[in-house]
Amino acid sequence: MHQVILAASSRRIAVVCLVTAALLCACERVWYLTVIAVADGRPEFCISRYSGCRGEGVQLTLVVVSTVDASGKSQAQVWKIHPMIGHDQGLRHIAYGVLPQGWVEDSPAAPLNDGTFYSVNGQFFFQLSGQQRARLYSFAEFSRLHAGAN
Repeated sequence: MHQVILAASSRRIAVVCLVTAALLCACERVWYLTVIAVADGRPEFCISRYSGCRGEGVQLTLVVVSTVDASGKSQAQVWKIHPMIGHDQGLRHIAYGVLPQGWVEDSPAAPLNDGTFYSVNGQFFFQLSGQQRARLYSFAEFSRLHAGAN
């Protein structure tokens, strides 16, 4: 009888540990994107744990830049990269189209166009304005900007 209770209790503990681990792994880390420069129509971004390019870089499993429609839905990937297996350094600075050390390019960077809206991993949105300027939008800002377009 004591063995049955002990086995059932051990199974419950194992299930609770597995569920907890799954929930912790499934949670997306909060990160922030800042446009720190634009040169020749290529934005350079800072990826950090805190807004305003503060804190350390962030470990991402991929970076996807896509064109988006007015609702923010991805239309076409214009650049896609991912880290090499075993590369566990956080990504801090990245220039569009320039492959960071330890990363692999899945889709080469296509030229960016003025006035077109792009997303980075579907979380942040930006638009180029000339060869030296870009405007970054959070999802909420992007949604408000396009509220009348839907």
